[in-house]
Amino acid sequence: MLKKILLLNMIIIVFLLTSCQKQEETITIGFAGTLTGTYASVGTMELYAVQMAIAEINESGGINGRQIELIIKDDQADPEKAVEVGNDLINQGVHFIIGHTLSIVAVEVMDNAEGKDVLFLSPSIGTDSLSNIDDNLIRNVSTTLYEGLDMTEKIVEASFSKVLLVYNLDNYILTQHHKDSFEAVLSNAGYTDDDYDMIGYYRDNANDSQLILDALDTGDYDTVMLVGSNTTIAPFVNYIIANDYPIDMHLSSWASTGLIPLIDTSNTSGIYAYFDYYENMDDPNFELFHDTFFDLYGVEVDMVATNAYDLVYMLKEAIEYADSFDTELVKQAILEIGTFEGISAPYTINEYGDCLKEHLQMIIKDGEYVLND
Repeated sequence: MLKKILLLNMIIIVFLLTSCQKQEETITIGFAGTLTGTYASVGTMELYAVQMAIAEINESGGINGRQIELIIKDDQADPEKAVEVGNDLINQGVHFIIGHTLSIVAVEVMDNAEGKDVLFLSPSIGTDSLSNIDDNLIRNVSTTLYEGLDMTEKIVEASFSKVLLVYNLDNYILTQHHKDSFEAVLSNAGYTDDDYDMIGYYRDNANDSQLILDALDTGDYDTVMLVGSNTTIAPFVNYIIANDYPIDMHLSSWASTGLIPLIDTSNTSGIYAYFDYYENMDDPNFELFHDTFFDLYGVEVDMVATNAYDLVYMLKEAIEYADSFDTELVKQAILEIGTFEGISAPYTINEYGDCLKEHLQMIIKDGEYVLND
């Protein structure tokens, strides 16, 4: 009987030692994003890039000798679900989470994360509702207030007779900052209410969509600024093209990402897209990233995929800089490093974990976005 007890104890000890050794050999990272529903394409592109970066890092030896394991969660673009999956990851011992995808879940997620041992790194949460706050969020996407300022300033520079702002209301926590900056720039430039109109719309509201189409039919506008998802903005773009309306279209990065396959590209003159990244195919590193991504997933890289890829490498660099997996030390390492190379261009993280990037105006040429010189 004593021998059996001793043998059982030895088995338990070996199991515990083996389990601890496995934990020491790996680091578990979470991915929490929108993988189903209307905005699934955005979260899916982010996930692809995260998986690609992790595979590369693991192949080259991991982070401080540890291989990365990834746990994937779908937040369904729902704030309540986003909090739930975040807690699931935290309860599984995950301290670093790439996510979330949409600003619509961001405030609830950050409120829930307060005081918890977790650091979120987002490639696409652009709402300024979380700007200038010392919280559990690092992001490498430019915020929408600055994007809106740059877009509207470009519109003013080009001159216009009357401009219409069309903005999504489902994700108003994001688009409200485009609206605020639009009004601020026009007011500062001396324009009045007679020079512009603004129409908000809900995704599934046919009356809202018709109101916008009716406004385009009036012929009052020679410029429109479109802020929403690619799937909701594409019908307006196609309507303007189909009717051959002489209207310049300025599209937010959310609208522009993944838009080209959804629109008629027979006549894309007057379409201006805004991004905080550039596909520099003259750079061999970016070209390799671009080609490898396409070979793996059969789709072209976009802004959110590029940001997600960069975030994994940012995390690796910060952990190695801190020589620690402690979330607070890693966060401080990110803030101290400040500027990161990025696969397409350098970017800077400020003292609040917000991202500073230049916005670039792009046009569509031969079915692709190119820099507007």
